[in-house]
Amino acid sequence: MITEKRRRGDLGEKKALEFLRKRGFKIVQKNYQNKYGEIDIICKRGGGLYFMEVKSTFTFYSPEENMTRNKMNKILRTSNLYLLENNIEEIPVYFDLVSVNFKKGIISLYPNINTDLAT
Repeated sequence: MITEKRRRGDLGEKKALEFLRKRGFKIVQKNYQNKYGEIDIICKRGGGLYFMEVKSTFTFYSPEENMTRNKMNKILRTSNLYLLENNIEEIPVYFDLVSVNFKKGIISLYPNINTDLAT
């Protein structure tokens, strides 16, 4: 049984995928999981590899407010294992956030979230 939270998350990821494709990103994988966590979307553009976190909401609050240092640490560990498993080296790697606010009808891309959350 799919929960309401999962259904809404899936809708947010679907919108994020459309948004990213329109901006020239090639989707490599969705919902990649390993022992450290999950990465919503992995994609490529311009020679770089992008690990995308998707946050969405159906209210007026900003979904990017849910991007925490703890979540970023999980993404970093998860992405490092992905790179090892796929023998990926010597390629620029980016960590971005796609924020989907259904109530406001706004989709935003926040680049380099790992540096924004630096100490």
